[in-house]
Amino acid sequence: MATIQNRSRITVTVKNRPDVTRSFSCNALDKVEAYVGELRSKGFRPKAEQPRFKMR
Repeated sequence: MATIQNRSRITVTVKNRPDVTRSFSCNALDKVEAYVGELRSKGFRPKAEQPRFKMR
């Protein structure tokens, strides 16, 4: 049976700070977690998002 998997890029953002926005491959979760940890250690409140999959 086929599976549906969201292969969209993961984007890490910080409100009002577009200079620290970075995108990662969907299978680079370890890099996303490391970057989020780095931003948190600098006092930011990062948000990691992946666009939702829409079926038509």
